[in-house]
Amino acid sequence: MAWQLLLAISVLFTSVSVLMQRMILKHEKVESISFSIYFQLCVAFVASLIILITKGKIEIPNFSQIFPSVLVMAVLYALGNVAIFSALARIEASKFTVLFSLKTLFAVVIATVLFLRD
Repeated sequence: MAWQLLLAISVLFTSVSVLMQRMILKHEKVESISFSIYFQLCVAFVASLIILITKGKIEIPNFSQIFPSVLVMAVLYALGNVAIFSALARIEASKFTVLFSLKTLFAVVIATVLFLRD
């Protein structure tokens, strides 16, 4: 599959996902923390389905040597998702999309500062 088609599919599904999340989170009865937990469980379910469909062709690495790093990553990822869903519940989807797109720029700047120190 051409990368342009994959990019278009990614943009389409990301847009639909943000709009659906905003529609769900605009109600005051929905808490961003519980929605974040529910969302992560749904993602884990879809990932499990993909692994089952590929019938074990995806190799799962041994995490025993890097377990502390994986644990810290999981905690930071969970906190990041709570922050994302809290922001999405408070601002419009159009503003959220612009601000959320800046995450790549921030990641590049932070990685440059952390990894290119002399």
